[in-house]
Amino acid sequence: MAALSSFFATALAVIQLVFLVGFPAALGSEPIDYGGSYRYDTTGITEWLTLAENGASDYRIVVPADAAADGVENEAAGQLKNYFAQITGVTLPIVPDSEMAQVKEICIGAVNRGGPDTAGLRPEGFVKKAEGEKVFLAGRDARGALYAVFSFLEEQLGVRWFTPTLTAAPPQALVRVDAHLDDTQEPVFERRDTWVCVVENPDWKAHSKVNTYNGEKYGGGIGFMNGGHSMEYLLPRDLYDTRPELFAWRDGENARVADHPCLTNPDVIEIYKAYALDIMEKDPATQGISMGLNDSGTICQCLDCKAVYALEPDGAGQTGALMRVLNLVCEALEAEGFTRTTINAFAYGTATYPPTVDLHEQIVIHFCPINMCYVHGPGECEYWENLYYFDEVLDGWGKIAKRITIFEYPLSYNEPGAPYSVWGNVQDYIRFYYENSVVGLPQCTATLHDVNFYEMTAYLYARLLWNPDLDLEALYRDYLPKYFGGGWQYIREYLRFTAEEASGRTIGGVTYHVNCLDGCSSTGLLAMTNNEVKYVDNLWARAKELSGGGVYLENVRRMELSYRMWKADSFRGEFWPLNLSGGLRMDANKQLFEDFYALLGDAKGDVYHTADFYFVNQEDFYALKVYLLFPKMWTWLQLGRSSEGNVSSFLELLWKSIF
Repeated sequence: MAALSSFFATALAVIQLVFLVGFPAALGSEPIDYGGSYRYDTTGITEWLTLAENGASDYRIVVPADAAADGVENEAAGQLKNYFAQITGVTLPIVPDSEMAQVKEICIGAVNRGGPDTAGLRPEGFVKKAEGEKVFLAGRDARGALYAVFSFLEEQLGVRWFTPTLTAAPPQALVRVDAHLDDTQEPVFERRDTWVCVVENPDWKAHSKVNTYNGEKYGGGIGFMNGGHSMEYLLPRDLYDTRPELFAWRDGENARVADHPCLTNPDVIEIYKAYALDIMEKDPATQGISMGLNDSGTICQCLDCKAVYALEPDGAGQTGALMRVLNLVCEALEAEGFTRTTINAFAYGTATYPPTVDLHEQIVIHFCPINMCYVHGPGECEYWENLYYFDEVLDGWGKIAKRITIFEYPLSYNEPGAPYSVWGNVQDYIRFYYENSVVGLPQCTATLHDVNFYEMTAYLYARLLWNPDLDLEALYRDYLPKYFGGGWQYIREYLRFTAEEASGRTIGGVTYHVNCLDGCSSTGLLAMTNNEVKYVDNLWARAKELSGGGVYLENVRRMELSYRMWKADSFRGEFWPLNLSGGLRMDANKQLFEDFYALLGDAKGDVYHTADFYFVNQEDFYALKVYLLFPKMWTWLQLGRSSEGNVSSFLELLWKSIF
């Protein structure tokens, strides 16, 4: 029945668009001129230090003599040496600070050459400073020194780490820096994470100052704020067979169920304490322990739990019960001397709404506004979910929690690959979070492939989480030409148009809102007139024509898959069902399907991180005439998992997918 509901919702969306959209005068065929490629501002610099010229340099790199050979300072020095050689052709020697000082040196970390004082900086903060003819790249800690080097390479030498597979280090005959360089930077957010194409790439993350899950050569990561659905580890489901009383009671079934705990059961509370203490005894250096609930809608309805719920506002009952348990866990850790380890829990699902209970200072709340509308900016969106999440939930947690992180989904979660134009508001929301005492943000573009600008989105998040006030337009001008080639301005106009004009716009007096759980068939995801569709078609055509071919053209075509998926699901353009001549919609569907397989580079046709969303294989697509459906229905998740291998015709497939 879910599929039937989806079908009718799609049909309604088509009817709405046909009758509500207007037909204005044709839009222009050329996009806005956004200017040339990005350069860091060098205006006002009157004196320079020349680091290399015409293949020669008098500089050397200095590291602390007591730095571990495989430690962070030496890793930073090695990377500076390698990138400097790529840029200039000059290989700078690396020496310990036990050697006699010379005039021209690039000093990394806490060397014995003087340099800037970093003791008062926040963790990971750094200073880049020129003193005389020396350049100091010093950090509050080892990772701060590492970030100083990466910032120096990026901001002074022009290196860019765009994606895990795309780095730019432009050759330069002359490399010089401001002789009065004095730049102090500190991270705005304590925790910064971005999942990009499911590649846990420590090199790209470290270069982008993303500070979770990095390898030891990059100083590890911020482990004290890691949250997840972790009840499975505390109370494994197989424990239900012998200890059902530990699990949630469900009144309607008059039974206990294994997907959530009974949070008032004294044995459950002791299990939670023992779980945390066991982790700390095995590894006293553990920074954080995840103790969130499962991703489940179950709420225990036993009398003891209901008594706790009655102490809390509506909707905060299970949250209050969980936080009371976590307070006890923190007290147990404190009693054993573990006073710095955080206990981390999602504010998500049935445990979203903030309780009134005072929280222990070591509890970190990971708030997930999964249903938020991202196509309108903070404070201007009238969508009830946004008002609920930010005026009530975030505000409430801010009154009782010492630390809050935001877990974001800047993608269409239920239809991977679909357009989801967050780019118009991403910077405003990051600033909004900081202004509301949020200390960290992991964002989940957890995809297998870069469809719908996921790698670009990760690039933007990584830099804005370090400094939300960066020039966003400059970041676009930096990234887009390197990724899309000569037609990049048309891509920039697509991003602007879809984010500012096509998403959530008012049509027929109705303002539409979109969240990450919607898909292409949601009216308002891209709400465009027929002339606007033609305009955007032209943007993609020009971007392909001017790309320069090769990998640039491949990148443009792969991004266009997202827009074509929207057209197919929404019956627009060449996917309009009344294009009967030669079966044009079916032909367009077939071509889209084949392009997904060709451009994603594997045999699965997947765009997301779970097999649930894999497209059907090519044999089933044609044999069962799946091309008669729209792309959202091209996976066994939507067609019905039980139908895979058990149907032999389109009619049988359609019947089973609906009923």
